Amino acid sequence: MNKFWRNRWPDHKQFSVTTSLVFLSLHFFGATGCTNVILSAGTAAVTASQEERGLATAANDLAIQANINALFLKQELYSWPAITVSVFDGRVLLTGAVTQKTDRAKAENIAKRGRGVRRVFNEIQVTNTKRNWLRDQMTTLTLKDKLLRDKSIFSINYSINAANGVVYLMGIAQTSAELKRVRAHSRNTKNVRRIVDYVIVKN
Repeated sequence: MNKFWRNRWPDHKQFSVTTSLVFLSLHFFGATGCTNVILSAGTAAVTASQEERGLATAANDLAIQANINALFLKQELYSWPAITVSVFDGRVLLTGAVTQKTDRAKAENIAKRGRGVRRVFNEIQVTNTKRNWLRDQMTTLTLKDKLLRDKSIFSINYSINAANGVVYLMGIAQTSAELKRVRAHSRNTKNVRRIVDYVIVKN
């Protein structure tokens, strides 16, 4: 393991805590049947101790995400894969695509009622064009891979989602130069037409 990854890998104590978060996420979402959310929550928990926002904040964000998805189910808004919920430091970003303005508004109103939510950014698109979910996922994975390979970017500090050619970024950048590199990678990723970012610059 080289120096770069060793500095970013959690120690055994941190790993035990984040592993517990994974199982808590599995338990909660297993009850709701949202397999995709299980995977995203589990992945987030594993990397939580490495992120700039810290373990406690990351755990709180996972709880907020869980609460919002539970509220969606309770209100019979079956969001996935139409709507994706991302949370960073209590800031909630809603992305995806729906066919009705009422569904977009409903999702925002539900998210605002989530426990611990500080602010909601509603970027859900309203369109009758059928979403190519597979292409969106490939765009997201391709961009994540680019950031991971760029040693000038602390990639785990970023949440990335793509919908209909629009890339949505959330997280914290170490510097404005790092964020500039992230945006450049986004622009140069296939099928990306536009970039919307809610990234906070640390310095």
